[in-house]
Amino acid sequence: DFVQAFIYSLLIAILNTIGVVVLSTINGFAFSRFRFKGKKAILLTMMLLQMFPTFMSMMAYFLIFRSVGWINTISGLLGLVLIYMTGSIPINIFIVRGYLRGIPKVIDEAAYIDGASKIQLFRHIILPLAVPIIGFTAVNAFMAPWLDFMLQNKLAGSNYTTIAVWLFRINDPLIKDYDPIAFMAGALIIAIPIVIVNFAMQKYIVYGMATGAEKG
Repeated sequence: DFVQAFIYSLLIAILNTIGVVVLSTINGFAFSRFRFKGKKAILLTMMLLQMFPTFMSMMAYFLIFRSVGWINTISGLLGLVLIYMTGSIPINIFIVRGYLRGIPKVIDEAAYIDGASKIQLFRHIILPLAVPIIGFTAVNAFMAPWLDFMLQNKLAGSNYTTIAVWLFRINDPLIKDYDPIAFMAGALIIAIPIVIVNFAMQKYIVYGMATGAEKG
C-alpha cells in the first residue's frame, strides 16, 4: 500500500499548494493595496490565531469529522486539505502582503492612468512582479502537509493511509512483517518530491525582483 499512501499524500500537498497560493496571493494583494473598514482588526485576528498550534484543535477536528462521517473516507482527505489551508493562509497572507508593499504604488497609478482595472493591475503587473514570493509560498505550502503525522493519523483513517502514517506503521518492530530496509527505502522515496519542488522553484525564490521597476 506504499503507492496508495504516496498518492494520497501527494494529492493533499498539491491541493493545499494550489489553495494556499491562490488565496494568499489575492488576499495579500488586497491587504497591501487597498484601505477598507476592519482591515487592521482582521490582520490582528489572523496574527492572534497563528499563536495557537494545530494540535490544540485536534479534539474539535475529530468530533467534527466524526459527526459528518468523514473519518476513514475520501472526504476526510479533502477535509485535511481544508485544515491545512486555513492554518497556512494567515501567515502566508502576511508574507505576501509584506512583499507586495515593497512594490512602488506609482506603478499602480500609472496603470490606472492607462485605463487598467484593478483585476488587470493584479493579473498583468502585480503577479509577474510577485513570482518570487509566490514560489516561496508554494514550496512552503507543499511541504507543510507532506509529513504531518498527527492530523493524518487521527482523521484520515486506516483505509486512506498517508505516507507519514505508513512510515510510522512500517517502522514498528512489533509487526509481523517488519522490514527496516522497506522503511529506509520509503523514507528515501518520499524525499524525491521535496527535492524536485525545491529545485524547480529555487529560481523564483529570489527577492528583489521588483527592484528597479520604478524608474526615475
